[in-house]
Amino acid sequence: MLAEQILNSRPDSPQGRIMSDSSSMFILYILELLYWNGDETTAQLYYPVVKKAAQWQISKSQDYDVPLKLETTYDILRFPVLYQLSTYASAFHIAALRAAETLAEHAGDQAFASECRTAYTAAQDAIDKLQWNETAKVYNAGSNGCIRGKRCDEGIGIFSDSFYAQVLAYSLWGSELIVNGTRLDLHLNSTLQTLCKHTEVQGGQGSYELVPGCPNGLITMQNRPVELTDLQVWEMGTYNQAALMIRRSLDADRAKVQQILDFAAGTGTSYSNRLNDQWNIAGIKSNDGYPTVTSHYGYHMTAWHIPLALSGQQARLHPHQNSQKNQTHLSFSPKLPCDIEGYVLPLYLPGVLGTLSCQDYGGSAGQQAAVELTVGSLRVDILSVDGVSYPTSPVHLGVGNQVKWVLK
Repeated sequence: MLAEQILNSRPDSPQGRIMSDSSSMFILYILELLYWNGDETTAQLYYPVVKKAAQWQISKSQDYDVPLKLETTYDILRFPVLYQLSTYASAFHIAALRAAETLAEHAGDQAFASECRTAYTAAQDAIDKLQWNETAKVYNAGSNGCIRGKRCDEGIGIFSDSFYAQVLAYSLWGSELIVNGTRLDLHLNSTLQTLCKHTEVQGGQGSYELVPGCPNGLITMQNRPVELTDLQVWEMGTYNQAALMIRRSLDADRAKVQQILDFAAGTGTSYSNRLNDQWNIAGIKSNDGYPTVTSHYGYHMTAWHIPLALSGQQARLHPHQNSQKNQTHLSFSPKLPCDIEGYVLPLYLPGVLGTLSCQDYGGSAGQQAAVELTVGSLRVDILSVDGVSYPTSPVHLGVGNQVKWVLK
């Protein structure tokens, strides 16, 4: 595993919690740099670390094919203390195995790629058999009494951020971690219905009640013996729910997208509007919008997956097999319609910033997409929007060098 921290006084004695998502995330970071920056040097340098991290995760999943009693970022919720399995850790495990398989293939390590693929398939099967709650139409936050390959006798709670790993998977390679996509949709709907609540004083008598609406973000958990942390808000959950809802939208619907953005906006503006503080974002806050734990934290940074969900940006900036050729590509599948109103969405990659825009001019001019950089430069073999590629290859993008083409 990757250590949570290393002490300067004893650098050979790793310290900290036994974290599941830290090792998973490291593997995803390496794939991000390869896909989004063409960073072959980092992929080669850290492949042995990636392999050991993935092997450790597989070893910790021998009993149930998903991680057993491992700690996560959401440590205050005490998942490994209270439960054998958590959907959050299981989903991250699946994502890490998919990324490790890709990096193993890239490194020419076909034997380990095959091992990751086998473990990946087993983990997908396990999360459905052990952690899906058919009655509640949700993946349980925690599970106990588990029998490998069959069921868990006890499933507890609905957790707002069970599928952060799915957000990362969409941003990186664009597909589901769960075999049955309908179950993911049902889970997201159940999460929204159950956790979009906040506490209000009732009747002026000092009694409190959870009521519908989440103006400051989704509460973290419900449907287990209530703990204080369950009814608080961790910024990640709301933003990741929004990104997933956008990704799961089947059509380009401006009104639906705006509704999702409005849902996400409350958690981000509760500090600036309520406290008039633009910078000091707490790690955790009460569902009334006031901070409770830590300061200047980074959970809100998952919000940048929302623009990626809106644009459907996918990048492969290292040469890979595509149409019988080793080609790089940058593609977009926007969730906003290209109509008279049009759209302008951000493009961002390591060292590269820009915009993707589209507008329907009508008549023979039709719908036209445009890509323009404001920072950096980029060369790709294929640049496409909604499956329609820029007509010449390769495409050279630079500041002030707008490329524009007709979609239809």
